[in-house]
Parts: sequence; C-alpha cells; structure tokens
Amino acid sequence: MYFSEFNCQDSSKNQLLNLFNSSRVPHALLLSGPEGCGHLQLALSFSTLILCQSPKNNDACKECSSCKMNEKYQHPDLHFSFPIHLLKSEHSEVSDDRRKLFISTLQEEKCLGKKSWYSLMGNENKQGIIGVKESQSILNKLNLKSFFGGRKLLIMWMPELMNVQAANKLLKLIEEPPQETYFIFISNDQSKILPTINSRLQNISVPKMIDTEVATF
Repeated sequence: MYFSEFNCQDSSKNQLLNLFNSSRVPHALLLSGPEGCGHLQLALSFSTLILCQSPKNNDACKECSSCKMNEKYQHPDLHFSFPIHLLKSEHSEVSDDRRKLFISTLQEEKCLGKKSWYSLMGNENKQGIIGVKESQSILNKLNLKSFFGGRKLLIMWMPELMNVQAANKLLKLIEEPPQETYFIFISNDQSKILPTINSRLQNISVPKMIDTEVATF
C-alpha cells in the first residue's frame, strides 16, 4: 500500500512523512488509535516508503523492486506479527503459520478488524495471542542479515495481546535492535500494552476517521 492510495488521516500521515524526510524514523514506533482509524493502512504505507529504493518526498517510488514486492506484501525484509489462535493440532503456533490467510485478506480487503480476523481463523469469540514462540520467531528473523543488505522492518498488529513471557523475550531487541531494523506497532488500545514494551515506543496517536473518509476509502 502507498500513501497516495490512502487519502485519509493527513495529520498522522504528515507526522510520519516528517520523520522520514528528516531522517528521524524511530527504531520502535507505535501507531495507536481506535479500531478502524486507519493506523494499519498508515503502517503498511510507511513500511513501503521505508523499504523503497528510490523514495520521493511524500511517497515510495512505486517502481523499484522493493515497491513491487511490497504491493503483494512479499518483501523478504518485511515481517508481520499478529495475534493468532494457538492450536497445535492445526500447527498454528506463530504468525507465519497464518501468514497466507493474513496477507490474502489484506490484499483483498485492504483492511482488517479484530473480530473479523478471529472469525477467519475459525472462532470470533476466542481470544488471539502473541506468545513466547512468536517472540522467538521474531528474534530469529530480525537477527538475520537483511536480504537486500539494507533495512528490515517488523509490523506488529495489536501488541496489547502480547503475553508477559513474549514481551520479556523481546525487550532487549526492541531497545537495542540490529542496525537499520525497525518496528511499527499498531494498537487499538495503548493502555493495554505491557508497560515494559510501551515505554520503549515512540507514539503517534491516530484519531477516529470521520464518516466521509471511511466512505471514500
């Protein structure tokens, strides 16, 4: 997704662009706001810009190989983490086990909500979780060298559903990540993020979208 495809939330978008254009992108960024505010779309657009090989002033170039891979969410240096239903019987223990479903939904719908995601996994009433095996998977991926020798980026959707064990395992990585490694956290409720994680994030609050913006999107 590109910023030009998301003609909403100009204030939050400008904050992100200012960080990028002034080379002040924090290594751990939090986009917080109510579900449906567009923070997921902002994160996807910003990740495309960060990984772009020839960025413009206000957007990614849309032409380089990184952009083309990001259009399909298949860039090897872009990683996703999100809550899942832990089911050993279905081999569902880390985000990568549900990546195909997650990516196909983003491609088709360009948006995703908590209950709709749970429903896609089979039970909208069962709580998802980001668990300790997920944190180990993140450590393994982000400690590897970048595929293109440049930036690596992890988008974590709903970090408020990370359990204590997983958070403790990630603390050092979030505080002192490898060079050119970035985290973008997307939260529906910042107050529920574990304090040890929250204190390490630079927050941008994304307001609720107005009805006309929702209709346009």
